[in-house]
Amino acid sequence: MPSEENKASTIVGDYCVKLPEDMRSVTNLMERASKDQLDSLNALKALYAELHRMGGSALCMGYPFLGESMRELSNVLAEKIASTEQANGRFYVNIAQQMESLARLASHIRPEQSQFLQTAQRRDSAAAENANVKPTAAKPEDFSTRRVAFADDDSTIRALMRNILSDLELEAFEVYENGEKLLLKAQLLKPDLIITDWLMAPVSGLDLVQTVRSGKSGLPKETKIILLTSINTLDKVELAVKQGADHFLVKPFSVGGVAKAIQRVSKQTSPATASAA
Repeated sequence: MPSEENKASTIVGDYCVKLPEDMRSVTNLMERASKDQLDSLNALKALYAELHRMGGSALCMGYPFLGESMRELSNVLAEKIASTEQANGRFYVNIAQQMESLARLASHIRPEQSQFLQTAQRRDSAAAENANVKPTAAKPEDFSTRRVAFADDDSTIRALMRNILSDLELEAFEVYENGEKLLLKAQLLKPDLIITDWLMAPVSGLDLVQTVRSGKSGLPKETKIILLTSINTLDKVELAVKQGADHFLVKPFSVGGVAKAIQRVSKQTSPATASAA
């Protein structure tokens, strides 16, 4: 069985290979937003969504400075999108300068710098040291009977969650590339738990919550739902709770964090809460 370090190394390595392409993508979106005066708002929304996605991925992969920098820039874009003031040349110059800083940061990203990978290495070392020691801790909860559907539009996050659900020894889980695919295919799985990213297109995590709770999804309306997000603000949490979300998992997340979230929704009778794992 592959060690935790080997699995983490594969996921982080794939992320680092894909990062330059992602940076070119957001640069192209920024240029489109600055040049296309007729559709600048939609271009800014696309740039925001991509930076938000990339920021969450960077945090999960163990590059907090890059992830936070992307999230800060996406927040600037969100404020501009929400305002009635049209973006001008000075705004785009500022965005271009911040994009250049992000590109420089991204160019220095290496797998060995990943805190996620370093943590996996420490866990493997600890496991090796304790290999001959009889475990005294209580047996972890058995998740094998849970049926989990997961949706995220980021391939890195999907790979990470697939690995985590395997580590938790779930025998029945499926990973989908967005909320729309989950709604189309999850009826075959009949999940008792859905874990979904919040910001996706064409069906967002909040849309998915609303569809399940309305009874229009073909799944039981009471299906437990955990929202995965890079945003942990009270107003956002209250909005999603009103729509029917059971719990929140804030990026970056870990095996332990996912396990606790699953345990919590299994026993939950109180309103949803947000947790950073």
